[in-house]
Amino acid sequence: MLSALEDSQQELSETSSQEMPRREELSALYDLSRQLADTSTDFDTILKLVTRHAVETIHVTYAEVVLVGSDDLVVCACWDAERSARL
Repeated sequence: MLSALEDSQQELSETSSQEMPRREELSALYDLSRQLADTSTDFDTILKLVTRHAVETIHVTYAEVVLVGSDDLVVCACWDAERSARL
């Protein structure tokens, strides 16, 4: 009986630890959606916001949004987490 209770507690603990990253991801997506809803429809502002949020959510140090122009690639937004941390 005690072993079954310990097993149940262990299983509950594992489930909780697996759910935490999912909750954090959902919270981050909700925060982004709220920020986007409050932001003007300025395309550059939206791209910068999404790029920054992607870096912070995915836990990378740098991201860039590059769009294809008429004959070349155009960097439209970028976020450098290491540089912004020093500012």
